Amino acid sequence: MEEFTLEISKRTEKGSSSSRRLRTQGKLPGVVYSHNQETISAYVDYKSFNKIAVSARGSQVFFLKSSDPELNGRHAIVKAVQKDYVKGHLFHVDFQALLEDEEISLLIPIKIEGESVGVKNDGGILAISLREIELTCLPAKIPSQIVVNISHLELGESIHSGDLALPEGVRLKGSSDETIVSVVVPKQAAAASAEKGAEAGAAAEQSAKGQGEG
Repeated sequence: MEEFTLEISKRTEKGSSSSRRLRTQGKLPGVVYSHNQETISAYVDYKSFNKIAVSARGSQVFFLKSSDPELNGRHAIVKAVQKDYVKGHLFHVDFQALLEDEEISLLIPIKIEGESVGVKNDGGILAISLREIELTCLPAKIPSQIVVNISHLELGESIHSGDLALPEGVRLKGSSDETIVSVVVPKQAAAASAEKGAEAGAAAEQSAKGQGEG
């Protein structure tokens, strides 16, 4: 489990006016919460967090460093970010603190590896339907990514979520029927095949009609 260290401070003042003051000081207000524990109001340095967030994946685990004992040494993930999507500015961040003995469900990125034989030899097109998959596990078992090798994938074949080889202690959260990646027939080839089928059907119909008239 890869983790980034993030300095975080507890804040005693709450409310919108306090949050505005923090933002003018280059701070990003937020909260840290976990199951059956009191939510802690906090803030992080805006530039530091933004720099890390750019390179962090959605399931990134942060190691919290703080002068406050309630926050120091805890592991957390980002559960929500409030953002001005016009200007691109962050307004607020919610951290979920992880408990060592409590499972968590989160989205893990999928990495596609290899070259499909259906693409390489038969002119198929690789269609990727999912870029991340929701998994459940203990914090110590959180994988950085799930690798899917498509080398064996032939034309018309697919890999589904239930086909994934997951690490020990990690299980699928959602349906096992979700399509992750497929090798499909190119549109032109499919259209030509459909046209040929239609012509064959018309010829057969015409032949049957002629025999009936005879």
